[in-house]
Formats: sequence, C-alpha cells, structure tokens
Amino acid sequence: MQSFCKDLLAKKLVQQGSQQVSSSHSSAFPIAAVIVGIWSRFPDIGDLVLAQFCDQCPFLVPFYIPRTAELTDVEYFASLGYQCSEGEIEEQDKFLKRMTGIVRLYAAVISSLPPQGQSQQHPFGLEKGWTWLARMLNLDPRPDYTATALYEFLAVAGHALMRQYKKQFGKLLNILVLEYVPKIEKVTAKAQSGPVVRLKVFLETCIKDQKIPVPDGYLTPNWWRSPSY
Repeated sequence: MQSFCKDLLAKKLVQQGSQQVSSSHSSAFPIAAVIVGIWSRFPDIGDLVLAQFCDQCPFLVPFYIPRTAELTDVEYFASLGYQCSEGEIEEQDKFLKRMTGIVRLYAAVISSLPPQGQSQQHPFGLEKGWTWLARMLNLDPRPDYTATALYEFLAVAGHALMRQYKKQFGKLLNILVLEYVPKIEKVTAKAQSGPVVRLKVFLETCIKDQKIPVPDGYLTPNWWRSPSY
C-alpha cells in the first residue's frame, strides 16, 4: 500500500504539468517547490517522480521512441505521450500544449532552489539541465517536438543555467542557434515553422543581450518566509 501511495503521489505531481502549468506557466515554480521539497526528504519518491516525467513526456529522457512494424497508430502515439481514447488520437495542438506544461515543470524543478534549512544538495539540480541539453544536441531533431521542448525548457531554466555556467552556456546557445536550429528547419514544413521560428528568435535575443529573462513565477530564496506584523 505504501508503494502504491508513493507512486500515485509522483504521478499526480507530474500531472500538474499537463493539467495546471500548461494553462498557467507561472504555477510551475510553486509546484516545483513542492516536488523538490519532497524529493529532498524522500529520494525514493523523487525516483518515481523522474520516472513519471519520462513516461508522460519521453522527450525528457531525451528519446524519440522508434516506430516498429507491430505497433498500431494508436499504440505508437500513446507511447509518445498522446492521449488516446476509443481509437482516437489526441490532436497535435492539444498534445503540444500538455507537453509544454510538463517540460516547463521539469525545468522548474531543475532550476528551483531546495528548501532553506536543508543540508542536502539539490536532488536534481542544474547539472541535469546541462546534461539534457547536451543530449538533445546529439539527437536528430523532429518537427514540432524538438523546437517546442527546447524553447520551453530554456524559457524556464535558461536564466539559472546561464548564471551557473556563464561563458560555457553562452557557447552552448551559439551552437544551438548556428548549428542545431538549421537542422530543425530542414525537417520542418513551412506550415509547422512556428515553434522553430520562436526558438530561433529567443536564442538570438538571449545571445545579443547576454542574458535570459527570469521567468514569471520564479521563487526567490526567501519566498517561504511569512511576513511579520
């Protein structure tokens, strides 16, 4: 029973990405604060949270699940995270909106500070974000998914990664815009160009300004303090 409850908790926490964060981006950080707090105290629940992130959004592995001959359309798209019911596959725009929320929540977890007063280091911190970006650059891009995941991740965690890794992160941004974005453009039809254009403009602006804006809802180290009266 205890194992079931822990797994259910992890599932419900990650589902907040598709259910809440996808509609209210700033809510990612309060939810992430809860996840980081629980993960810091109970590492086994943290492992289940990570498993749920990867199950609900395989791009966070990162991994593009291959299509095999024995899979039906419904089975294949379900493996990618699409919601399927009675043989009907979720529409692309709804799918991308849900994935946006999950990626943003994942990025908020990585870039959030652990609760003050805890001696432990962040259970899943910025180094995981660097690893994810590096692994994404080693994958062949896919239309829609790749540009959307990169943009949402960087919009949330990019400011913290730049603060942590400074010039090295700047070099990574240059590689993204000069080498990887053209690869995305090559596999993207004009009708699907919105996400890649948004990513390119975002990267070019960040490189020009030498900074990434702090996202709405980001919690400072003293967010938990109650005001004194």
